[in-house]
Amino acid sequence: MIEFSTRERDILFYLLTKTDPVQVQDVAETLGTSERTIQRERERIGQSIEAFQLQLDYIRGRGLVLVGDESSKRQLREALLLSHKMLPSTDDRQVELAYRLLQEPGMMKLQALAHAMYVAPSTVSQDLERIDEWFQEYDLELRRKKGIGAEVIGAEIDKRRLLISLIFTQWDVLSFYRLLQGDLDQIPSLLQAERKRWIEAINQSYAVIAPVTKQHDVSDRLIMRATIALTIQALRMDEFSMHYELKAYPIEVLQRVDRLEQRLPYALNIAERQWLSEELRNFQQDHLDTSEELVIRLRVKRLIDHVSLLYGESFLEDSALERGLISHIMSYTRQNVVNPAYVIKQIEREYPRLFDAVKQAAETVFSDQAFADYDLAFWVMHFGAVLSKPVPKTPYRVLVVCSAGLGSSKLLMNRLRQEFPELEQIENSSLFGIDRLNLSEYDFVLSTVPLPDISQPHLLVNPLLPQDEVARVRKLLVSLPKSFQQPLRKDTPGWLDLQRLEQLVRTARELAERFSIETISSRSEGLEELLLEVSTVMVTKEIAHSAVQLSTQLLRRHEMSGLGIPGTRLALFHGRDDSIRHGAFLIFELNRTIELLGMDQLFHPIERILVLVAPEQASDELLQLLSSISGAIIESDERTTQFEYGDEAQVKIVLNETFRKVIERELNASET
Repeated sequence: MIEFSTRERDILFYLLTKTDPVQVQDVAETLGTSERTIQRERERIGQSIEAFQLQLDYIRGRGLVLVGDESSKRQLREALLLSHKMLPSTDDRQVELAYRLLQEPGMMKLQALAHAMYVAPSTVSQDLERIDEWFQEYDLELRRKKGIGAEVIGAEIDKRRLLISLIFTQWDVLSFYRLLQGDLDQIPSLLQAERKRWIEAINQSYAVIAPVTKQHDVSDRLIMRATIALTIQALRMDEFSMHYELKAYPIEVLQRVDRLEQRLPYALNIAERQWLSEELRNFQQDHLDTSEELVIRLRVKRLIDHVSLLYGESFLEDSALERGLISHIMSYTRQNVVNPAYVIKQIEREYPRLFDAVKQAAETVFSDQAFADYDLAFWVMHFGAVLSKPVPKTPYRVLVVCSAGLGSSKLLMNRLRQEFPELEQIENSSLFGIDRLNLSEYDFVLSTVPLPDISQPHLLVNPLLPQDEVARVRKLLVSLPKSFQQPLRKDTPGWLDLQRLEQLVRTARELAERFSIETISSRSEGLEELLLEVSTVMVTKEIAHSAVQLSTQLLRRHEMSGLGIPGTRLALFHGRDDSIRHGAFLIFELNRTIELLGMDQLFHPIERILVLVAPEQASDELLQLLSSISGAIIESDERTTQFEYGDEAQVKIVLNETFRKVIERELNASET
């Protein structure tokens, strides 16, 4: 079998997911390396893939592309999958670097690290920058002296926690079990430098832990963690001092510590007893907790890597996918979910190849954790959301109106650019000047003075834009779904378009008739499950034809940017998709509060979900009416409260008033 280096494998991984030439710069940025490195690897890669009847072509001005038939690419993909299990990745190297730094009590020289890890000092420098956040997550500081070295500053208890996480990124429960059964080759490469010392300490620690775990229903993963925690204590307690903090622990935890201490061949001081108490307290909370986020994050990266290769589509560049999967796995729950058989059947029907790829990748990456097909179905939704390729956001166009002079309008414009970088096109006008402008060219209007009745969404603001007004503008932004933006329409002055008016009235009536407030009674806390329930209701009402496709799109909208409306208990999900049969607006009342990311990138407690949807090919009239609903949601505090707390009859009155304004504007436009 041909052996590929880690770098070659990563480059080929990426190119196999592309059908068109890719610029060298794009390859380098995706893989976190330099263009020079990619160019340097080209010749060797070209020689390596000749055995697969493939060639690596460089097309000037367009980039790199793999040339050959699909069967040859499939053979290369299989070879890379096999090598992927044997070769260390960039993440593995960075884990080893973090581990080495934690093993030293002081400064480690870059040259010594580079020599020990068989890499260049520049590579070590780059890796130090990338792993800095790992240490921050554990309240540790990675202190660096440029060109000299680096050291870890922080409490010993936090260093040990990070060490456990690093080991878990490299070791699974099955391999750990086999080691305890005598298969010494199962120890990860991370611990090979002190192989004999680690194996002796692990066996000794397990002999102490085993009797305690037999008295409780404890998962294999927690048994492994407790054993490693005791092992790390044995290996470090003489060299690294632990500091005691005054804390209270449940009596059962203290009793377990007493039983363990009686079996240990060494004495424990108070601080070391506290370390065991902290770790054994996990026995009472057998689930994934925040201390494992680093483990989950690195495994999710590998999962995406595997699925990309198995499916033949690149998911590597999508940061929203990575964030979504991490969030889903960290908040993993099986409580009172919707019908699992229904979910799996839907997913397998709509994403058959993708489901198989995710399942196979999960078995490889999460080999020590059992995820049922039902759980994996929701992972597939995250990958499917990437494949749906939603329309990219376009910059908002805003008009600033101010009659107090150029100075105050400039002040407001500068504040807007400060707080809202997405507002790339900001123009200003005087109050009298707006008559000469086509307001339909702007997404919304901000004014420091009261405005006449205009069709575009607008807000009256202070030119200094204090923080409470920033929140109001954010509410306005979240209510402006770009998917409902209408194409510019040329009206003939003085001419009443009866056909358009008829269509507008009919569409308004249909939207009002389809509106309802539904209660989601499930106790599931996962957003994926919740959106699937929302979409299932919409399928039942014949608004959409595929609950999976619609929920995938709604999930994608949330992952791209939070949809919680700051300062309210509302979230506004919106979009256009070919799974939608009819335009609709529905409200879903949740029977329990959920935490969702808001437009301000902070988490907010949400109790109501508002859903605005339209078909991909929607009429101008439908888009205009849906846009008017989104504007009405934040039109005033009173309106927001009505959407937030109103019952079905009250919200229907608001919709009637909103639609009436749209129709009246249409009539008034024909009179000018």
